[in-house]
Amino acid sequence: MIGSVELRDRWSHKSFFDFRTRVANLNTSTMIVVLVAAAASLSPAMLPRPAWLQGVFTGLLVLLGLAAGRGVAQLAQWVRPHPGSRRIGAARASLLDRIPGMRAGAAGAGGFLLIATLVAAHRWQNGLREAIGAPRIGLDYWQTVIVVATASVLGVVGAAQWLRRPRSWTRSLATLAAAMVALVVAGTVLVPTSPASADNTAVPGPTRSGSVDSAVRLDDLRGHGRTFVTGGPAEQIRVYVSPDTAPDPSRRAALALEELDRTRAWERPLILVAVPTGSGWVDTRALEGFTERFGADTAVVAAAYSRLPSWLASVVSRRDAITTTTALLAGIERRVAALPVDRRPAVLLYGQSLGAVAGAEAARRLSNDAGAAPLCAQFLVGPPMGTPIAARANVLANSSDPVVVWSPRLLVTPPASTTRRDDAPQPGWLPILGFLQTSVDLLSALAPGPGHGHQYGTDQVDGPLYCTPDPVTAPTVSAAPLATSNAAATR
Repeated sequence: MIGSVELRDRWSHKSFFDFRTRVANLNTSTMIVVLVAAAASLSPAMLPRPAWLQGVFTGLLVLLGLAAGRGVAQLAQWVRPHPGSRRIGAARASLLDRIPGMRAGAAGAGGFLLIATLVAAHRWQNGLREAIGAPRIGLDYWQTVIVVATASVLGVVGAAQWLRRPRSWTRSLATLAAAMVALVVAGTVLVPTSPASADNTAVPGPTRSGSVDSAVRLDDLRGHGRTFVTGGPAEQIRVYVSPDTAPDPSRRAALALEELDRTRAWERPLILVAVPTGSGWVDTRALEGFTERFGADTAVVAAAYSRLPSWLASVVSRRDAITTTTALLAGIERRVAALPVDRRPAVLLYGQSLGAVAGAEAARRLSNDAGAAPLCAQFLVGPPMGTPIAARANVLANSSDPVVVWSPRLLVTPPASTTRRDDAPQPGWLPILGFLQTSVDLLSALAPGPGHGHQYGTDQVDGPLYCTPDPVTAPTVSAAPLATSNAAATR
């Protein structure tokens, strides 16, 4: 008959990947770690979370708890092997297991903690959903969470067991290929990207890039570019360039300036430099708000810098984003500065997400350019942590937007206090767990409607302008340049 000590001995070797044996042989300390990990996964989130995503997260933390418990057990074996064991470093009984009734007590206390946390999580999720107008959850939500969490644990344990067996090069390559496919699927399906553009077959008018008179070929404008140049009022000038129209930042900026010359954009009272997200998307709600506020007698120009999904571009294309935006903004500001004072259009800068990073950094780099006209205003929407925000920039950030607070620093420090619009209840912060919860929230950042998460409405270009006269109150009069003393603060 195999004793409990020997069973725990087997737990750390061949039977480690036998799930049933693992559960039967969990020592008290490991049981506590697993129950606490499951409860921690239910701590408050920033956004309503789909049941499948909560299940995966719970399963992941349980697996980490199991790994931590096993690591502690192996450390104990190494430090102080059991004296009755035949092998050096064999498993020994946990000190907690030697206390009568401790295992049952730990199971009861842990179970109570888990149930209490589950009730609190249920209330928190419904509170978030009420705040953003999402449907409430019921018991079926938690049934799905339990099924997915259990399947996640069993799947990882089973995969680990399969990988531990002697295998051929074919099996190794197959495993590597499967892992790569899983990463690609996770990146393109689970990680939020900019909303998809419709397959727009409309032909742009003469004031748009891609028209018959434009140097930009319509075939070179993909989904987001086509949506940009075919949307909005017909009399509004819209210029769009991308890596498909010009391969490097300087040539893209030059092509955009040619388009602004062709459309006579310098005669309009306002020029909005709209910095796209990584995928080339410019939020149509922002453009609608801009048109509602300033009218159609305006010009909007955008220069895309990447063909990648937004989440991937934020990792590998940040330098291209800043370089492209700086080249375009410098060309526009210098061209405006060369015009007579009474004929200079006001230049506004808008960017969302990675576009906010690129726009803010471009403005900072040009703040001391004596040959450039100053910006009239900056509108930075959903700026990621670390964006160089100027003193007078108009910043719009939802309190439920994980993009604006996510940073590796969340592992050890709470999010920095920034000006955010309260749109939903805010969770507290805990070391490590705050980082993990915010990272998971990134996966559903685009799920809510406008005004919540990483979604914004037509108010993205609200805020004061530092122009004389103000184009809002005198829209038919070209805006004079900003006073020199205000230039640095505006940027």
